[in-house]
Amino acid sequence: MKLVSLAVLGDKQATWRPNNYGYKLGGCKLKLKFPIVKLLDYQAKWQDLEKNTNPFAIMIMAHLTTLMTQGKPPMRQQGKWDVVRKLLEKGYHQEDIRKLFRLLD
Repeated sequence: MKLVSLAVLGDKQATWRPNNYGYKLGGCKLKLKFPIVKLLDYQAKWQDLEKNTNPFAIMIMAHLTTLMTQGKPPMRQQGKWDVVRKLLEKGYHQEDIRKLFRLLD
């Protein structure tokens, strides 16, 4: 079986983009290089995310909303309702929405 590694970066620092990990120990050296996905990059693609039916697009929107509304409870609550509305518009069932929110929380 072959494996791949991918780093999904959900932080707020636009320039932080690590693409490898490694260490040396006891004469051995290990280095892993991997591709990254920076969720912050999707802010510029918001309209594309809104049109996308993939649940991960909604999760990225929810994550970005969380970053943008940190320390702003009324805006965060409105952001959650916006995500629920978008999910309902895309035909998601209430139970599926609950499962997605459990995953997000």
